[in-house]
Amino acid sequence: YAIFLAIMRKTPLYDGHVKLGAQMTEFAGYSMPVRYTSDRAEHMAVREKVGLFDVSHMGEVWVTGPNSERALSELLNQDTSKYKAGRAFYALLLNEKMGIVDDLVGYKFSAEKFLLCVNAANRDKDFAWIKKHCKADVHDASDEWAQIAIQGPMAREMVASLVIPAEAGIQNMSEPTLDASLRWHDTENIKRFRFTQIGDYIVARTGYTGEDGFEIFCPPEKAPALWDTLAKEATPCGLAARDTLRLEAGMPLHGNDISEETTPWEAGLGKFVGLASQEPKRKLVGLKLEGRGIARPGYEVCMQDGQTIGKVTSGTRTPFLNQAIAMAYINKPTCDEEKPVYVKIRNNLEPASICALPFYRSHKR
Repeated sequence: YAIFLAIMRKTPLYDGHVKLGAQMTEFAGYSMPVRYTSDRAEHMAVREKVGLFDVSHMGEVWVTGPNSERALSELLNQDTSKYKAGRAFYALLLNEKMGIVDDLVGYKFSAEKFLLCVNAANRDKDFAWIKKHCKADVHDASDEWAQIAIQGPMAREMVASLVIPAEAGIQNMSEPTLDASLRWHDTENIKRFRFTQIGDYIVARTGYTGEDGFEIFCPPEKAPALWDTLAKEATPCGLAARDTLRLEAGMPLHGNDISEETTPWEAGLGKFVGLASQEPKRKLVGLKLEGRGIARPGYEVCMQDGQTIGKVTSGTRTPFLNQAIAMAYINKPTCDEEKPVYVKIRNNLEPASICALPFYRSHKR
């Protein structure tokens, strides 16, 4: 196992994780921190104050050229011309059967320049898919960016307080005399799903935890210093906390809750594609379990008589809600909210109830 860890890819922040005593694990071919202290402490730091995540393993793809707007609209099945420059947007890559190849966040710099951020586990597959189906110039820039996510109620204040020295590339801005610290202060005015560029840095306000949050893209060589600065105030968080946070927020994980075998309409994501609505035979719903049992992916969801009506895709006991929750695909006729159902856990039928997603919604977002 030690040899396996040694040959895995490392993000530019790997040494910083080790220095902080993180427990490392394999994820998407990278050695990534699963936790630093405890899953609960890291989860609660994001819900109550601010947490810090290394997401440099994510994939980035440039789509550029005079035909970018039209080509990307066709690829993503939505009209990207409705977005102004500086807008971030959620989108889906769909295959010929309307299955979800991946979900992604796009960043529109202009009608001729877009950056797509794709899931780490799918980055090679996604780039091949985009290159094959997008009739524009496509470039895999995944190794050219590091990415740090700052999430939590105090995220805005933390990002706005950053001061980046002049060598950060401010001279390449359209306003070459603008002070870098003033520019970072302006980031507190970035609205949700918007972004700005500060020299070599891209600062976006999206998030994957259900809290207010920012992502900072920067050249790999500049990431360690930025991480060290942020880690003085924010709590470094690992993959375990990221997963429980996104589940509380009802955000699907590709490979678990959405896949090439699920459609946007089954997953409740039909509004993100400009296609005629389809009536699905099943629906992704939330489950709240009444007991101490945890619904794991693959567990059957049943009626009281044992009839199987669905299957769990994600599940855990979350620290903030202090309850076992899950996402599951349920046959459409039986997916009424608050309807009592059961999850089969080690041959026992554990009582649960169907509920709407998300389980948690921050009032500060």
